Amino acid sequence: MTIRFLRNPSPGWTTIFSCALAVLTTLSISIMPPPASADDACSARQRDLEAFLKAPPDHCQQDADCDGYYIRADSCAPAIVLAKPGISKTRGPELLKLQARVRDACGKQWGQRPACAPIPFQAKCRQNRCVDGSAWLSSKPITAQAPVGKGNYSYAVVRNGCAPWDGPAIAIYLTKLQVTSSEIPLPSIAINLWRNLPPPVNQPISLQGDLGLGNRCLAPEHCESAVAGTVTLTTYDENGAAGTYELKFKNGEVERGSFQARWQKLRQFCG
Repeated sequence: MTIRFLRNPSPGWTTIFSCALAVLTTLSISIMPPPASADDACSARQRDLEAFLKAPPDHCQQDADCDGYYIRADSCAPAIVLAKPGISKTRGPELLKLQARVRDACGKQWGQRPACAPIPFQAKCRQNRCVDGSAWLSSKPITAQAPVGKGNYSYAVVRNGCAPWDGPAIAIYLTKLQVTSSEIPLPSIAINLWRNLPPPVNQPISLQGDLGLGNRCLAPEHCESAVAGTVTLTTYDENGAAGTYELKFKNGEVERGSFQARWQKLRQFCG
């Protein structure tokens, strides 16, 4: 396109040229693709990771062939249930690369939300595929008559875990049924400690901020984090942990009691 300037343009020519320039500017802006938002980039990176995680074989013959792995980049996401031993060593470097990309794209928006405790899973073999059994259970609606906030968690285990930033952590699970595998039977309470490890004894530990978090799962897909809470360990050694706890929830309910947890040594992969 050639634009010719007149030495003494008339007012009419000036108006026409200005209008033409405005039209060209508007057209150039309208045909430019909009920049990708941070949310779009975050979602795209998560889809890439999910596609990778679905690739490993999930064929199984029995429940013992399956296990859950907290290897999604989002600490608030549930575990993915795969056929043992999960992601192979040869695929490990690619997993770490995809996890790093997700955190780079999503880190800013994830940093504005509260920390999350690990969501319990139930590794099951269904139709010769490893799945999270929670999705296969027909849970009953929780009504006002449900036995919540009354404790009676008779069993407990303590495990090594992962902090939201993939650092070391310990997790204490309180249950009403005995824990016999990597699965945590519901209902359950989880107490996660991320800082000052090993944890101090005979000193109240706040379950808020970056120190730790408490939550409870009354049924599949019915998990909630405590808005405040403390745990006080009276013993913590190679045999397990014992102490007392109090968790307060958004609806005003309080879970409190004592526990005697045995060590359950499981291999924990923090991505």
